[in-house]
Amino acid sequence: MPHREMVPGATFGPVNPGSSWPSARLPPSHGAQYPLAADPFARDSMTGVSLLGSATAASAPLMAPEPAHSAMPRRTPVPVNQTSMHVDVPASKPLSARSLMPTSSNTPPSNLSCMLIVTVKDGNGYKQETLVFNKDDITDPPNLCFSQGTGREGVAALAAFWTAAPGAPWHTLTDAEKLDRLPAIKGHAIPINLWKDLYGYLSGSKDRPRTWETAGRRVLENKPVFDEWERSANDEVFWAQFPGKMPKSVLSFVQVRQTLQAQRTTRDRRDYAEAILRYPLDSTEFANLFKQVGSSKPLTKSSTIAERYRELLVKDVKKRSDFNHLFCYHGRLGRRIMKDPVHILDRLAELRRDGLA
Repeated sequence: MPHREMVPGATFGPVNPGSSWPSARLPPSHGAQYPLAADPFARDSMTGVSLLGSATAASAPLMAPEPAHSAMPRRTPVPVNQTSMHVDVPASKPLSARSLMPTSSNTPPSNLSCMLIVTVKDGNGYKQETLVFNKDDITDPPNLCFSQGTGREGVAALAAFWTAAPGAPWHTLTDAEKLDRLPAIKGHAIPINLWKDLYGYLSGSKDRPRTWETAGRRVLENKPVFDEWERSANDEVFWAQFPGKMPKSVLSFVQVRQTLQAQRTTRDRRDYAEAILRYPLDSTEFANLFKQVGSSKPLTKSSTIAERYRELLVKDVKKRSDFNHLFCYHGRLGRRIMKDPVHILDRLAELRRDGLA
């Protein structure tokens, strides 16, 4: 396992003896030196899911056999019988992890059934490693609880375990702290934002049919908290949104999560009412625009209709030539382009008030 270094100026350790969760303190300029990256869940981001620009393996691995004469386009060769590797793909053709899996019937499926790309930090900076494993290596998702201790401790712990993006507090943790809380593949702890890829391999599994459902629920219920933390410039800005009843106190982790869920529910109700006013439920326009993915059936859940409506509203906004300039923010991990339609629409409203849109 490559040697990890602590991010300069960052510390990590228990805030008080009564808490089992550690807490992170980040340096003041944390994240400013890192370039633009995408959303933590995006496959082409710098979070460890990106397949672009990986290093070359130290030794030439065994390649999967390929037919001598084939009319099909040549596939990117993928090594087998290894627990980790590096994959080089053209920058003009971003691929998903699943699309890199070999389809040759000569490749032993037990040796190469799953792969996951993780980001690690060593003496030379950050690099990506591709883990090759099978479904039997995937352990059940741990029952992470961030409600222990204070709200500050819970949010700091979630932020630390969420992503291995360059500059994230993940890199202030020791391997023991990561492995003690998270699932691991070949000795590599898997951050929460990669559970979608890891446990997605078990989706539809006959032996463990509900594993991905359990993991997905834990990811979705905590993602709003991490997103709000990452979008804020610092802890002072973040906790100003969640004051407690006592002076200088803040809400608990559960209360923060409930507050964010309530805000999104209120927004969904407003956008749903606006959507059906503009596109009546019995109209042809609604039937055409609000269909289920991969089906001709209309959407029926109000929150899903609201979400689709927001996507329609921002479709033209994203085509603006100044979109990347106006619809961005500087968060904990550096400069980011907005992805959530709610944030894009809120920024658009601000620009219109200021006469800039």
